[in-house]
Amino acid sequence: MDMDIALGLARHTPRADRIPLHVKATAIHIDGIMAGTQFAWLRTTTSVWIAVVKVAATSGNHQNTVTLDLCVTEDAISLPVDHR
Repeated sequence: MDMDIALGLARHTPRADRIPLHVKATAIHIDGIMAGTQFAWLRTTTSVWIAVVKVAATSGNHQNTVTLDLCVTEDAISLPVDHR
């Protein structure tokens, strides 16, 4: 899953040298591309397809894990290279 597209992160990410170290260590770490599992497709009344997905994410120091349940547009997801 392309998390930049899914969450619009590219527009809101400050420069890395402006983020305090304690935030880097304890906050959730989201990469540009992350593995996830798709559970369903939803179609909106405007004919847009939405994928229902789960993505596992950890804190910067790998001490905490959270599963993100997301609804994202179809352009945010793709099959792994070995499944194409």
